[in-house]
Amino acid sequence: MAPLAAAAKTELTSIKPEEPDTDSEPDDPTQHTFTLTPDFLSTIHPTHSSLKNSLRTQTRSLRNRLASITADSQFVLSVAAAYTLPLMPNARAGDWYVPPEHRGSNTSAYFKSTDGHPGQWGFSLRRLNLHVLECVGRRGGVVLVDSTRRGKRFPDALSRTVPLWIAVVNWCLFGQEFGELYVSEKMVSGSERAQIESLVPGFVERFLALGVDLSSYTQTITKPLRPVWVSPESILPISPSKPEEFTPVILLTASKTTLGEGMEGEYIQGAGDDHEGWATESGLTPTLFWRHHTKIMSTPEKDLPEVIKNLSPPPSNSTLDGSQITRIGQTNISIAPTSAIPTLPLAPAFDHIICTSPTPLPPAKGTSPIPSHHPIPNTPPGAKLLRKLLPEITSSITSPAGNILVTCDSGEHVAACVALALLCMYYDDDGKFGKDNGVVDKTYIRRRLAWITTAREGVNPARTFLNGVNAFLMGRGR
Repeated sequence: MAPLAAAAKTELTSIKPEEPDTDSEPDDPTQHTFTLTPDFLSTIHPTHSSLKNSLRTQTRSLRNRLASITADSQFVLSVAAAYTLPLMPNARAGDWYVPPEHRGSNTSAYFKSTDGHPGQWGFSLRRLNLHVLECVGRRGGVVLVDSTRRGKRFPDALSRTVPLWIAVVNWCLFGQEFGELYVSEKMVSGSERAQIESLVPGFVERFLALGVDLSSYTQTITKPLRPVWVSPESILPISPSKPEEFTPVILLTASKTTLGEGMEGEYIQGAGDDHEGWATESGLTPTLFWRHHTKIMSTPEKDLPEVIKNLSPPPSNSTLDGSQITRIGQTNISIAPTSAIPTLPLAPAFDHIICTSPTPLPPAKGTSPIPSHHPIPNTPPGAKLLRKLLPEITSSITSPAGNILVTCDSGEHVAACVALALLCMYYDDDGKFGKDNGVVDKTYIRRRLAWITTAREGVNPARTFLNGVNAFLMGRGR
């Protein structure tokens, strides 16, 4: 601030109103004095920082985000057409860029960027993404869609996590000689590549220890997988060297790279990222967005929150048939959303029904047996409640167990955890029900979890819930 302006500011802020004189005539309103504070002055002469923040807030409006997503989705569709391969979004950010009717699968991939962060490279044994392999084998390849905000062209999930996953999968399907790690030299240094590749043998060992049957994938995938990176700056189509020798996994970043604050005019790079901060409050989801796309994009900014609030939800799953019910491997345990209960036949399909939804769905008339209800919310407090209720739930299963159905709101979170506890306690490696297996270790638990995640693609229990199951199983009898 200039010295003269600083002096003026000091003088002005030092002016204080005098104490009122109760014996004098009423004050002349034109002679009032007042205090000028820094906050008041900033409204007259806003700082560079306040102007920048205001501009950022206005530019990152909901309408600009959705318009940016719409524009990026057109590029995504053009890539799918160029390669004639199905689109599969990477969960969360990628879900916004792929309209449901253009998906190659009903589910998303789930490759976390944190598994690709420097020094934290990992191959998740909870998120095997074997449904991605199934899609690759069925269609000859796949386009995985994701995005990232300013500062990067590709998210770590595409530059590191997926290439590491491909190296492990190739090793397991085709042998060690095909377990080479392919990364982009523009994104990963030679030193980092060497560090990641040194971890591949250990990840392969832990993956094979799960005992997952890979024979169906070796029958449909005849050539090793190879990553191909595509961005809006790419000239299509890009092919790996010797494309006839590889199965392409196209790693597509949907948004073009911007400078500065990640914005160019009204365009926002990675607009679909971190949707908890901009979509959750309004209740907007990718499904709602694409289902009502025309209406949303024709609505003025000021009216968007109210319009989104009143959007009709997708059709309820409560009218679907028993295909919602997923049987776990060769066992007699199944998991499903609670909404599947009314679709069960009048004749008993299950001998035990365990419902963990906080608000259970009343069974259809004639359904037998009546579900036992153990309300467990899929929230952090629910993890502690799960561990507390597992002794009661698991002890209710007696020999012979018969067919068991476990449900929760989604069929993929709490129900999977309860099923995991039962599988570890009462089922042998062949999936046969028997005596209590006693105390088990983490490797044993991971093998049983792999049965569940392989059977149902969307299963992804929170770590706190799985920790609760582990603590219960490994703490019994001690």
